[in-house]
Amino acid sequence: MRYSLCIIFCISIISISICSCSKNDDDIVEEQLVAEPTFEELLVEFSPWSFTNYEVLEIVSTTNENITADDINNYTSELLAGFIMEFTEDGVVILNHPISGEITRTWTLFEEDIIFDIDSNTPQIWQNIQVEEGRFSIETQLFSIFEQTFEIVEHYGQLNFE
Repeated sequence: MRYSLCIIFCISIISISICSCSKNDDDIVEEQLVAEPTFEELLVEFSPWSFTNYEVLEIVSTTNENITADDINNYTSELLAGFIMEFTEDGVVILNHPISGEITRTWTLFEEDIIFDIDSNTPQIWQNIQVEEGRFSIETQLFSIFEQTFEIVEHYGQLNFE
């Protein structure tokens, strides 16, 4: 008899414990997950992008060994001063430079590369792109022709925009 009472008592305690631990939905605060903006969303959201400076990462070839990375940085930064790019949600990019004027192209993303439709036969691909809030950079290979000396320099560097 004592054994039966002990079992009934244990079952009662377990039942009360289970019932008292029931889930109360009113006390649960659901965490709102905020998705990180995509590459495309950042490009569009912070447009237009204004060119700030150029940084040489490597001098590939030159006809004059006296030309330095600083010379190239200054020359390219001066040449691109005032350059603005505006990306739109509908796949249009407006390239605007004070001297050459405005050019409109289409653009698409492939992974984290931007593909520009220069004309019907020539796509241009920009790789090694970094985008974050308020900052956009592109690594690219360029040729610079120094007008005073007609020196040609091939260089790889980073175009920076804000």
